[in-house]
Amino acid sequence: MIATLNSFADIATIRTARISTGAQMELLIALCLVGVFFGVYCHFLVLVPLTLATATACSMFAAWSGQTIFETLLTILILAVALQGGYMIGLTSREFLVPSKRI
Repeated sequence: MIATLNSFADIATIRTARISTGAQMELLIALCLVGVFFGVYCHFLVLVPLTLATATACSMFAAWSGQTIFETLLTILILAVALQGGYMIGLTSREFLVPSKRI
């Protein structure tokens, strides 16, 4: 039997869930690219303040939207791993992405 939507609220809930998932994926990709940029052009100590700023922004948004502590910590962990993974990709590909200054 096919499930039917009972109201416009159900449709709005489905659309919100799709938009939220897309926004989360865009944030994950953006943080990975930010990590690649800082891995190519900056030193190691840039990761600490960048990770703290990401965690602070994420926790403020979670408090504003009413997420639980577990959801907030999981989100912070995933974003920190994406940022640091991007940093490592940028660090290891520095040789290929940035032209050398040797003559």
